Amino acid sequence: MQGVRDFNDRPIPMGISGGNINDMDGFYCCGGTLGGLVEDASGTQYILSNNHVIARGNRASIGDVIVQPGLIDTGCAMNPAEQVGTLSDFIEIDFRRNNLVDAAIAEVAPGMVDSSGFIHSVGTPSGDVATAFSGQSVQKSGRTTGHTFGTVSTLDATVNVSYPNRCGSNRGKTATFINTFFVTPGTFSAGGDSGSLIVDTAGNPNAVGLLFAGSSSYTIGNPMDHVLNAFNVTMVGGSGPPPDTGSVAGFVRDIDTGSGIGGATVSVDSGQSAISNGDGSYSITGVPTGTRAITATASGYGSESGSVSVSTGSTAAFDFDLTALPGGSGVKAECITYTTSGGKNADKNLLITVSAVDDNGSAVAGASVTITLLQNGSPAGSATADTDANGEVTFQLRNAGNGCYSTVVDNISATGLSYNSTYPMNGFQKGTDSTPDADCLGSGDDCGGSAFGGSSTGGPNFAGLQQVIKIKRRHEAEIMRQAGVVAVGVGYEPIIGGTIQIFVRNDMPIELDAIPSDIEGIPVDLRYTDPFSTDW
Repeated sequence: MQGVRDFNDRPIPMGISGGNINDMDGFYCCGGTLGGLVEDASGTQYILSNNHVIARGNRASIGDVIVQPGLIDTGCAMNPAEQVGTLSDFIEIDFRRNNLVDAAIAEVAPGMVDSSGFIHSVGTPSGDVATAFSGQSVQKSGRTTGHTFGTVSTLDATVNVSYPNRCGSNRGKTATFINTFFVTPGTFSAGGDSGSLIVDTAGNPNAVGLLFAGSSSYTIGNPMDHVLNAFNVTMVGGSGPPPDTGSVAGFVRDIDTGSGIGGATVSVDSGQSAISNGDGSYSITGVPTGTRAITATASGYGSESGSVSVSTGSTAAFDFDLTALPGGSGVKAECITYTTSGGKNADKNLLITVSAVDDNGSAVAGASVTITLLQNGSPAGSATADTDANGEVTFQLRNAGNGCYSTVVDNISATGLSYNSTYPMNGFQKGTDSTPDADCLGSGDDCGGSAFGGSSTGGPNFAGLQQVIKIKRRHEAEIMRQAGVVAVGVGYEPIIGGTIQIFVRNDMPIELDAIPSDIEGIPVDLRYTDPFSTDW
């Protein structure tokens, strides 16, 4: 966890400590994060944060002074000279009805805020926003945990969030929010990060949502379009200073022989990666500064992970020594390739090629492969055939209609090897995608040619996902009435579209038979969590 940082220079960036100058009750004072910069049609700029950060949970008055840093980082000293804005508007939190956002804006004090919208450690965001989707890589800069990375895990969540009655209080009320999304892991945020912008990891990042609550396992965000619409404002962004980045370089070697391992994948937790050269050397550029987790994997070797400190404009060295695995005992489908053949335009029949390898990445010949082929999520046929000397087997669907095809590898039977149920996520949009499509482990493509889950529609089976959301909404009121249930949302699943995720408090065990295994045929994914609050 990064420590609390002081920013005495003006103008300030976003993504740092701030709050209402009156945010103090008795001996306690509070604060949070000044998340981003927005503007109205006239060009007036405003700091964007949460109601409970700069509007004191409905208790503030329009015109209140907004300071940076927040009182929690000044020893509760109320210094008007630290003013960076004036509270302009906030959306009242309703404790009787459903809420869409926990948000407030403060008009910028002249010369006090970087007018480009620059976010500390993240860079200047785009003027556009993005819609959260399952599996999306996101980042944020916050007052407490600094610059962190995570993954969207839950969509369209209805969640109960605890709000303290006053600063430092353990008592409070519960507000219900709808249409939220969750981010994992739990280290993505902590108390004091409320108000941060959750943005994607593009070079010119798009705002995805406004962070407002969480637990030790999950962070909760309000979708960005809801937040902006609440105040009739748009994001400030575009071209501007780049994020603080550095590089990581080194070698991947065999621990026993010292020889370099070519073709190894080296990746950092911020999303950047590289493939090692023949001598085992690798170099990754554009890595955000800070302590980054780094991992190397190579076919036939066990993976290795560590941490590396990255500084602005510098190259950090990190070497890996991988241990060769013993003779492979398992078999998996490494790649699934789609193409077409026959007919006037060579698109009459659909061909599906599956390649089988053992744990060391060696081709497995003579393996019996059984698949189920799906068209638009429904079974289109199944077949079994043996791999050739290259470990490949090709199946053919004659006169295949247009649509989204995906393949489930049900079984691979090979002498001395056991199938580990591993195969790549895959998809091919026949009728649109005219080029061969090779989907391999770690790089599977959906029917649109992008990574699975890698679109604002939520993945290749968008229609299925929307149907799951509709089913969840029909039952969520009943689910939320169950004792111990604090949230219900939807997780992505490529075949049927999604699962219904039900979140239960760790400290309030429930009878498992009170939660069904499925709802209208949609699997239920039961998860446990601490209570959700604005000060987790």
